[in-house]
Amino acid sequence: MLEKDLRYPAQRIKQKQEADLVHQVIAEEIDQANQFLKAQGIKVRLMRNANSIQLTATLPARPGDKPTSKRGTKQYRISHLKCFASLEGIKKALKEAIHLDELMRSHRFSWEDYTPQNEAIALPQTWRECVELFEQNYWTTRSKNRKSLCTWDKSYADLFKKLDLDAKINDQSILTAIKKTQAHTVTRNNLIRVLKAVCKSIKYEFDFTPYACPPSKIKRKERKIPSDEEIIQAWETMPDESTKWVFGMLATYGLRPEEIFINPHFEEYAHSSNTLHIFRVDSDCKTGERKVLPLKPEWVELFDLKNISPLQTRAKNIETIVSWVNKKFRKSPHWKRGAYDLRHGYAIRGHKYGIPIADMARYMGHDVETHVKEYQRWIGIDTMIEVYLEATHANHKSRKALITENALLTVENKRLREQITKLEQDIKFTEIQP
Repeated sequence: MLEKDLRYPAQRIKQKQEADLVHQVIAEEIDQANQFLKAQGIKVRLMRNANSIQLTATLPARPGDKPTSKRGTKQYRISHLKCFASLEGIKKALKEAIHLDELMRSHRFSWEDYTPQNEAIALPQTWRECVELFEQNYWTTRSKNRKSLCTWDKSYADLFKKLDLDAKINDQSILTAIKKTQAHTVTRNNLIRVLKAVCKSIKYEFDFTPYACPPSKIKRKERKIPSDEEIIQAWETMPDESTKWVFGMLATYGLRPEEIFINPHFEEYAHSSNTLHIFRVDSDCKTGERKVLPLKPEWVELFDLKNISPLQTRAKNIETIVSWVNKKFRKSPHWKRGAYDLRHGYAIRGHKYGIPIADMARYMGHDVETHVKEYQRWIGIDTMIEVYLEATHANHKSRKALITENALLTVENKRLREQITKLEQDIKFTEIQP
């Protein structure tokens, strides 16, 4: 009788023990990798599945998927990166996890980079479905606050109104939306920018080149910058004291209209220690916190700006506030233009006074490139002549100083006349009393 060969079972036991040991080592390495990711604040984890390492993370819902959170996100496993269950595979998966987190933080994540080529995605069929999905993904990497909601409304929601939301996604519906805007305008270029982003999100190809135009060829409405004399005349004829105060603040500091209404620091502004009359714009405003100096300090007194008297409004939408302020200003017979002309006037005034562009950009809440691009085109021949005369003729400066002084005296005389009339009325009233 042959003896039983015990080598094979022993070999199997040894192989299992070695496999268990490898499995334990891999599990420990994955655990250490996840602890490292957590310590670094990286919200991606490694997970073993059979002989591969997968990534798990909360990501924007893929096109065609229904998100599981209000932020438009869903938990996903990334399984096609070819990271095998080995020490080298763990190292590769760790690098992929860090890269994925960087994409999320920098808002550059795209499912185009994380979808296997052989995996089909159910794409939206109508613009309504597409816009809803785009909005969900938009808020995945952004917190909702007053500024971000305003940006969404102005930069996206308003432009989506030009789309027939119930129409099928095709070339014709895109062309119909584009033709609702005028060629060579900012509105058309902004619409094309948004449509490009939406089409990219659903992998729809459309050539926008024939319909866009370079910024240098965009037709812009001509803007006539108000003179100092025109501003003073308009201020005098504003309908009430609160409207006059807001008008004076915008003229003196070049503010955006909403910056007077969003968490204004009036107590700090009116404090006796604020001898330079600095106005601080709140951090919740469009371009964050900044401090602004008056280019004409005498206007602080002329317009009685330290006597705080803002218009009262409950409106939260910026467009509503600006529209409302414009309506109040246009009640003056000498101001048939928008509030933003005062801001443009402030910018041009700074150029006339020779203030460095970097400082003017900071006063207005711009970077230098934006400031130059936005305001350089309003510096016409009249302004250039005035700058030249101020730089070369002292007499011209004296003449301008006299004009300003005369304007101040005119306003002061008007105030004195009003006081005299009131005193005369009081005297007459006293005389007829028994």
